[in-house]
Amino acid sequence: MLWERVIAESPEAARILHPLGTARLAAEAWEILQRWRLEPPRDDGALSAESGAFARWSARFVEICLESGWTDPSRMPETVSAWFRDGVLPPPPRIVHTGFDEIVPQQAALFDLLAGMGTDVSQHTLPDTRGESFRTGLPDEDAEIEAAARWTRHILEHGWLEHGRLQHGRPDRDDTAETIAIVVPDLNARRERIERIFADVLAPAALAGSAHTARPFNISLGLPLADVPIVRDALDLLQPLGRKVPLASIGRLLRSPYL
Repeated sequence: MLWERVIAESPEAARILHPLGTARLAAEAWEILQRWRLEPPRDDGALSAESGAFARWSARFVEICLESGWTDPSRMPETVSAWFRDGVLPPPPRIVHTGFDEIVPQQAALFDLLAGMGTDVSQHTLPDTRGESFRTGLPDEDAEIEAAARWTRHILEHGWLEHGRLQHGRPDRDDTAETIAIVVPDLNARRERIERIFADVLAPAALAGSAHTARPFNISLGLPLADVPIVRDALDLLQPLGRKVPLASIGRLLRSPYL
């Protein structure tokens, strides 16, 4: 919202077709600068029109944050570092970090500061494990999701996979404790299809509307609040107060059971 405000008040506002999209891009660029501890560009007249605009927006963004006593999430490590240096927060005795694909300079600076203040900073490295992978081709995305669901059901009903072969229950193994994980790229965009197909394969009674049938699977990604039907309809109801509303939103609102 602050980036939108800064852009709306800038001389470039009249020429920007999509202020919200521009604000998001500016915020992303600002976050990259902070993570890599890079100085924002200076508006010295030698920059391109886009870079010059971003330089002015960044300066105004920082100015408003200072005036209001705000800090944005991308600069939180610097704020926390200042709290440690000024004694506002005591340094923790130990920090163990794990799972980072890459330690960016902003994070490294915080870890180095704490190490210099006596904190035991270490990295936990997971042991290397050997596994086997298999690849299969399917005609479309729905077929891929259904194959994953049927593969899961087969393991749940008959055993587990070990070295690529299906194993069956052993007396020393609690099969009820097994967890099967399926990794899905772009889960947010495919959530509804995955939920529908997995319910159809793993819990068809739940898909048919049986109130007493629990679904034996969980989707780790929560549903965005704006996509919850009653909340979405409330937001649609607020839209006509100050802007033009798409016909699809009006149609959905007229069919809403929540009015």
